[in-house]
Amino acid sequence: MDIKFIWSDSDPTALVYYITDYVTKMSLYFHDIFALVQKSITSLKTSSNQTDTESAIEKSRKLVLHCYNTNASQQELSGVQVASYLMNWNDHYTTHKFEGLFLIQIERYLPTQLNEIRTKQKLEHSVHDVKDDDVYDNEETINGDDNNDEEHFQIQSAESDKKYVLANTRVDYQYRFEILKDICLYDFVSTLYKKKMTATDLKYLSTTAVSIEENVNQKGRPPNERYPFQKQHPQTTAYLMLKYSNLHVPILYGPQIPSRDRDETRERYSRALLTLFVPWRTVADLCDCNQTWEYALKSRQHLISTYSQKIIENIQLLHECKKNRDEHLLQVIAESQVENDAIDPKCSFLVNAFALNGMGTQAVELYREIPNNLRNHVSQICVLNECSHVGLLHEARTIFNEISSKTESTITTMVDCLSRLFMFDEAQKLIEDYEKTNTPSIVMYMFLLSGARNNRNSNLSEQIYKQMKTLFPNVKESLAAGVVLLSNIYSSLGKHEEAKTFRSNQIEELGVKVKVGLSWTEIKGHIVHLKAHDYSHPQSTEIYAKIDRLQSKAIENGFIFDSSSMARSLNENETIESVLCDHSELLVIALNLIQEPAPKFIQVVKNLRVCGHCHEFTKVIAKIELCDIVVRDANRIHHFYPNGQCSCQDHF
Repeated sequence: MDIKFIWSDSDPTALVYYITDYVTKMSLYFHDIFALVQKSITSLKTSSNQTDTESAIEKSRKLVLHCYNTNASQQELSGVQVASYLMNWNDHYTTHKFEGLFLIQIERYLPTQLNEIRTKQKLEHSVHDVKDDDVYDNEETINGDDNNDEEHFQIQSAESDKKYVLANTRVDYQYRFEILKDICLYDFVSTLYKKKMTATDLKYLSTTAVSIEENVNQKGRPPNERYPFQKQHPQTTAYLMLKYSNLHVPILYGPQIPSRDRDETRERYSRALLTLFVPWRTVADLCDCNQTWEYALKSRQHLISTYSQKIIENIQLLHECKKNRDEHLLQVIAESQVENDAIDPKCSFLVNAFALNGMGTQAVELYREIPNNLRNHVSQICVLNECSHVGLLHEARTIFNEISSKTESTITTMVDCLSRLFMFDEAQKLIEDYEKTNTPSIVMYMFLLSGARNNRNSNLSEQIYKQMKTLFPNVKESLAAGVVLLSNIYSSLGKHEEAKTFRSNQIEELGVKVKVGLSWTEIKGHIVHLKAHDYSHPQSTEIYAKIDRLQSKAIENGFIFDSSSMARSLNENETIESVLCDHSELLVIALNLIQEPAPKFIQVVKNLRVCGHCHEFTKVIAKIELCDIVVRDANRIHHFYPNGQCSCQDHF
């Protein structure tokens, strides 16, 4: 059996950063590489193979080869690399191609130009107007580099191979062809590359100069898309820009773009985004003389495309992942320094793995095997959580009473256990005792409300929700979840109009958006996600046809579609079956079942809890199709077996 420990809260984003950092890290740090290069040069100087008759080119070739061999010999080779070499495969496989961009050098060029303009206009500015000092994240700071402020150039040929000029990406971008004036630097680097002109290129430009604009605006990729530079470009007669057949991903060299939440790096953050995502030719296009870079970014937001906005959000997301990674590391370090650190952390993970997979007895047995003095709050919460999810009330009470020092998390888990088994008086008493000496916890109230929802107790649910609004008026996301739970209770009692009005009014009052339910699955190596009543998939017709066939077979086997699971009233031409069977998890299960050959094992992940109807119907589907279905919802893992049973034993 595949047993996994699945993190929650900020742990997934921390894990994303761990993985991203691992797959993108360099094999060797720069200071290691330079030390090896120095070693290579010293070795080459003392080599007996050197002769005075060798040409400079030959000596240079040997130097480069020697440096490369030294670096290559010091790298660590992974098992995948070794296997690739043995199988005569390529060194690596990527879905994208990449193009480097020295962003920081362009950034430093721009404030230099801006300050020159300010000086010429003899404007008097306050300190904040002219402050362009760079502040970086600690790990990105470059110390001791005297040439760090210098812009990088390449020496390239001009109109003839005997004349050379200084050129770089910034120059190419500034003097791009007029038709490309609305393209930002990021898109310029990902879309176009520079190429030396040939006779064919010259002929093309001379015969199609008039029709270039038509080629740019037509749909699809025009053949041989070439764009000359403006006359001011030092290589206007020798080079041109060609369009990639596939977009490349720009790689930013130097310090990373800082987080937008840090005040001390706000100016550099704003300047970097302006440089990358707003079309410009001169610094005046990005920032006025009397503006800060932050204000300049705010005033030019309308010039940033929707596609670029998504990239900006992803940059911020990576910072949030890094922040969660750092917090996770601190948590790991703190937990490793507790007095009872002799316990093997794998024990707690295994208890949690048993809990998530509905293996209650095994979780309790493993917990009992841990010595009393080595049990910690993690193992206690994990085993109580499992007792909660499989209905082991006696075991939960016993373990809870044995815990001498009860934390907020421990009490919260016990409240969840009691609420799931409809022991509301005992759960409320536990909350009241906790609040005598502690600040109220909204999570406890959410568990209590969830239990009342499962019990369809509208009076208790209304009472709990009112308490939540009084105690936690600013925790809007949790209140919105409470609104959904309470409105679902009204719907389960047939009060659809009351549910609709209550939900609409409360969500509008809170000013938040309700999370859309999504389900993911893997089809032929590709991740697919669908939402309820989704017709966006190319196989939608086959999906809904499969759902109809499953409905018919379920009814033949005595399955009853319960209208109490409906969250709204029926519209015209709708049936109870059509509304209940269009939930996202059922659609992705049907998508799996229409594949050839039909799988015997299906995995689904959902961002919300599975509703009661979908849980029952999935049990029937597994029995009809004689397959195993694993659904990971927001709370736990459900294993649906071919015998029509679920690992949670209907406690979820």
